[in-house]
Amino acid sequence: SLARNIGIAALVLLLITLLLVSTIRSIVSNIGRIKSAAERLTLGDVDFEVHVQSRDELGALAASFNRMVEVNKEYALAADAIGRGDYGPNVRIRDKGDKLGIALNTMKENLLKLSRENELRTWLLTGASQLNDKLRGEQEIQDLAQEVVGFLTKWLKGQIGAIYLAENDQFYLAGTYAF
Repeated sequence: SLARNIGIAALVLLLITLLLVSTIRSIVSNIGRIKSAAERLTLGDVDFEVHVQSRDELGALAASFNRMVEVNKEYALAADAIGRGDYGPNVRIRDKGDKLGIALNTMKENLLKLSRENELRTWLLTGASQLNDKLRGEQEIQDLAQEVVGFLTKWLKGQIGAIYLAENDQFYLAGTYAF
């Protein structure tokens, strides 16, 4: 009976030991997956997901980590689009402490403003250059006025244009477009 009890105790002890080893291996394996994911994220990789089947704190940690990877992926896609000149992507600010989201939005707004200013500057410079070309050479005042009003009306997408010249404190019509 003593031998049987010792055998049963040894068997129970062996089962407990196997259960502990299995549990410890599972915990260590899950922690290793999370550690590996953290290292990939620090290297800038956002195309992965942490697979942990646990329903305890490690499972919750893996789920939080997956959400963090997803946020970084959204930010990376938005930054890539902004870098290509597409200012349409919405960068969602998750919290008042979301420094990266706020910085991306600020960058997007500043680059959009700069892009619009550059477009306007280019439009103005191109128009001034083309108008300068129209003014070159010797022309009669009527022909020059007609050239200028025609160009400016079209350039400014106007429907009608007229240019008056001042002479002896009086104005007279010198050129028209669709007038």
